[in-house]
Amino acid sequence: VGKSWLALQMSCAVASGNGLFGFESAEGSVLYLALEDSHQRLKTRLQKQETTCAEHIHFAVRVPKMQDGLSEQVQSFLHEHPDTSLIIIDTMQHIRSAGSGRNIYADDYADMDELRKIITGSDISLVLITHKRKMGDADPMNRISGSSGLMGGSDGVLLLEKDERNGNTAALHVMNRDTDSYLFKLEFDSFLCEWKLLESGLETTFANETGKLVESFM
Repeated sequence: VGKSWLALQMSCAVASGNGLFGFESAEGSVLYLALEDSHQRLKTRLQKQETTCAEHIHFAVRVPKMQDGLSEQVQSFLHEHPDTSLIIIDTMQHIRSAGSGRNIYADDYADMDELRKIITGSDISLVLITHKRKMGDADPMNRISGSSGLMGGSDGVLLLEKDERNGNTAALHVMNRDTDSYLFKLEFDSFLCEWKLLESGLETTFANETGKLVESFM
């Protein structure tokens, strides 16, 4: 809940160069594959956020699956828009076909490897949006839908979790291979339809005496 609004904020942060939550952004064009939306829904979302950067965000609501030419189509877009800094795919399930069924980890890792080839050798970031598992787990990484092949094939993970489904506050975990992990406390502004930063800090995750993972701000 709220992940597409956050993705749109990220897109605007890059397209405008204004940054997000106190972090600078590399200004450039954005390719946003909004595969769960319609053009009208996107227009409504942009109007609600009162964004002025839409001209630098290129939206698509239908694309071929990976085995049907998605990579080639995206590469063609990048050739026409060499200033692209960010690609967002919302959601990943819409670009995948049924796996082999023999090895879920291998299927997930192969898909991630194919997507990685799109941005290899460039300064482009590729954000793949997926869903959470229904079941709970003390480790945030285990709450993401898919096998560990998805995690193993990515450079980092952002996990957005609302404190209550009908509430307006959430935690955003940022877990990367080559940087410290961060935890952001966010609040959703229902008028502007965007996430506001309440608190941020370096995330320390450890086990307490009950064996459960605990997070704390530093």
